[in-house]
Amino acid sequence: MIRMHEIDLTWAGGHPYYAWGYYYLNIPRFMGGSLKKAEEFIDKAVEAGPKWLYARWGRAKYLYTRKKDKEAFREDMEWVIAQDAREMDSPYPANVHFQRDATTMLAHMNDYF
Repeated sequence: MIRMHEIDLTWAGGHPYYAWGYYYLNIPRFMGGSLKKAEEFIDKAVEAGPKWLYARWGRAKYLYTRKKDKEAFREDMEWVIAQDAREMDSPYPANVHFQRDATTMLAHMNDYF
């Protein structure tokens, strides 16, 4: 069976990179989980999909909250909100979701840090 990460890691704005990052972020350390590896893969997703909102939104929501990096969290969420949802490569309904969630999370940022 061929897996997407064997075909094109940049597919759909770097979704395979993001999936690997999310994987390393959420599995226990004794099973190979690693914040460093997670960040490397998620950063590659951001690079691969500069006009996709999910990677920056997810990096802020999942990685930066775990790392307690409040300023990086704010920067990514503000970037997500500032984009024109209709002009991005990612689907419009998803963009609206990411922007609404980013707005809510910024309004309650102190709950995460």
